[in-house]
Amino acid sequence: MTCSQDQREHAVADDEIAVAFLEHSGTYRSLCGHTILPQSMVEPFGPRCTRCHTLRERRRTTARSAASAAKRIARRLLRSTP
Repeated sequence: MTCSQDQREHAVADDEIAVAFLEHSGTYRSLCGHTILPQSMVEPFGPRCTRCHTLRERRRTTARSAASAAKRIARRLLRSTP
């Protein structure tokens, strides 16, 4: 989501979008902590916020690691059941 204040594309989590929708605030909190006042959605994206991009990639890596660990545990449990 591109902010009309700093013209950067920030990453906003789905739950943050839901909160803003329910509160009718019109502002969103990005992963980097910036409060976004979005620009028109027909405008092209601005340059990426490097901090948001880094945090988003870290979240994805963590989620993939957690999913892999859960799969390993499930396989072990299935093997150990008679």
